Amino acid sequence: MFFKFCSDNVVTVSRSVCDALAPIIEKFDDDEVKQAGIVRVVKNRFFRAKTFRKRQLYIQMVSGAMMQKKELFEKYFKLDFMSMVNDRCVNVRITLAKVLRHHFLKEIGGEFVYDELMNDTVRVLKQDTSFDVKYQL
Repeated sequence: MFFKFCSDNVVTVSRSVCDALAPIIEKFDDDEVKQAGIVRVVKNRFFRAKTFRKRQLYIQMVSGAMMQKKELFEKYFKLDFMSMVNDRCVNVRITLAKVLRHHFLKEIGGEFVYDELMNDTVRVLKQDTSFDVKYQL
């Protein structure tokens, strides 16, 4: 059901479901194969998607994991999340900048505020060619 709602045509529905990824993966803590299977499906359907909307949803899904479960985020999503800084679509980079701004400025006790790789990602976004990306930071 999770993937069905994530693929819904109504943006409000798909965005509201995104935060459920971390609890779903965590539910299978005792079975690493199932966890890896869920992560593989998420990456194939959303991270490697041809449409920018699905790649934006990937960022939002992973940001929920970043805020809720640091270990899951670092284990499965951190490098792919940071690689979105080089996405060809400016809307995806804007979404990434918004998520990072929220994490760095508004999230109390943000887990990745002092993470060097995340700070490098922010620096790259601040040098983006698009004013809209820079404006979000």
